[in-house]
Amino acid sequence: MFKDVFFTPILINDFSEILQCLIKNNINGTFNVSGQERISKYKFAIKLAKIFNYEPNLIEEASIKQTRLVRRPLDMSLDNKKIKNVMSKKFKTINQSLRYLKKITNSNYYRKIKSI
Repeated sequence: MFKDVFFTPILINDFSEILQCLIKNNINGTFNVSGQERISKYKFAIKLAKIFNYEPNLIEEASIKQTRLVRRPLDMSLDNKKIKNVMSKKFKTINQSLRYLKKITNSNYYRKIKSI
């Protein structure tokens, strides 16, 4: 996992909730809908592994600069201040989002969604 590629992850459930709120309240404009925290792909994978009880030491740290992948931005993080100013919703931290993801993964949530 790349230690030098950054992003601001958001749980799809939160993204969908924010989008529904924007539509319901007829809020127009251009907004960055993103997570609250900027993190490297490597550190995100470590957090994910720990929360899901996998071995984080199996995740290898790497630099994208040492690969032959297609060039991409190193920092894909987004500033979400504008969306936070128009909404009263408190954005989850990465840890909160991952704990919630684990909770719904362990429930019948996905089976319920699939049956709709």
